[in-house]
Amino acid sequence: MTSSPLLGRSLHAAAELFNRNPWIDGRLTLLPRDEAPLYAEDGLWTHHGHTFVEDERFVRAYRRAVEAAGGDYGIRWRVHTML
Repeated sequence: MTSSPLLGRSLHAAAELFNRNPWIDGRLTLLPRDEAPLYAEDGLWTHHGHTFVEDERFVRAYRRAVEAAGGDYGIRWRVHTML
């Protein structure tokens, strides 16, 4: 997938506009895709603390659950959190 320069400029402009809002305490920061590994699954996008996807015990357990369920629902974060 190629990135669109127009989309990139639009996202940066939207983040700048959001960050100028005096009524909002939070700030948006756009991260380049290549800068940090990104976990993007089940509606969660983060580059923080997703080493569980490399944990052999978790990977084996999740694989067994997928086989038992007959399909992968793509909910590794939820399963990890529940465990």
